[in-house]
Amino acid sequence: MHSAYERVFQWRAGVLMSERYDDLASQFTLPVEIDIVGHRTTFACRDDLALYFRRYHVALKKKGVDGLEARVVAVGLNEGQRQRVWVRWLECDHLGCKVGISQAVYTCIPCSGGPLTSKVEYTQFSMTEFAGLTLQRRLKGMR
Repeated sequence: MHSAYERVFQWRAGVLMSERYDDLASQFTLPVEIDIVGHRTTFACRDDLALYFRRYHVALKKKGVDGLEARVVAVGLNEGQRQRVWVRWLECDHLGCKVGISQAVYTCIPCSGGPLTSKVEYTQFSMTEFAGLTLQRRLKGMR
C-alpha cells in the first residue's frame, strides 16, 4: 500500500509541475479542506481548487523549485472509508538540490480509479507567506 500511494503522490507532483491544474483538482473530493499550518480554507468549486494549484506552482517557480519529490512516510489504518497518508514533499532546484521541505497528512478515500483526497493538513510548509496570502483572500478576486 505504501508504494502505491507513493506512486500516486509522485504522479500528482508531476501533474502540478507540468501545469495540469485541472487534472490535479480532479484528484480531490469537493468540498475539500486545506489547512496550511493554521491557515484553513475549504474549496467547494473545482475551478477555485485548480486556481489554487496554479498559484502554488507559480510561487514554487519563483522560489526556484523545478521539481517535487513525494515521499510517503506512513499510511494509517483504514478509518471506515477513509485512510490517512503522511507525505513529505521535497522541493528541488534545477540541479536536483533540495531547497525546501513540506509535510502534509492527506485524508484519502479509496476509489477504483485511485484514491481521492478529501482533506489536506500541512504540518510543515516551506512557504508560509504563500499560505497566509492565498488562503486569506477570496480566490475569485485573485483571477
